[in-house]
Amino acid sequence: SVERHVGESLPRAAHRIAYALCPGPLTVIVPQGEGTFGFRIPDHAFLLKLLRIYGRPLANTSANLSGGENALTLDAALASLASPPDLAVDGGEIPSGSVPSTVVQVFADNSWKILRPGPICAERIDEVIRTMPAE
Repeated sequence: SVERHVGESLPRAAHRIAYALCPGPLTVIVPQGEGTFGFRIPDHAFLLKLLRIYGRPLANTSANLSGGENALTLDAALASLASPPDLAVDGGEIPSGSVPSTVVQVFADNSWKILRPGPICAERIDEVIRTMPAE
């Protein structure tokens, strides 16, 4: 579970969002101590199989600098990094019309806000939260 790796309980809304919308194009930012922690479960066959086999989360970086052009090839992604990663897997070129994941921050009080719009809209996240069972 994500909680095992974060080291503390996640807000109920974060559980609900992750359960309903992952794997998929969504990054969830949650409280961790005095800061935050982000996680994503991508809907990609190779990565899902790797995660199942490895049995632990993978720490990784985005394929481009924040605010920069989307890296659509492995070469473009590597060129945007200050130093090479320990491992890079080439999954082929990403289609030019692809949209980066939605980034949603969930707060301790279960409120939330979208930090970066993406394929999962605010209305869908709101629907997931509204149907969350009472404690």
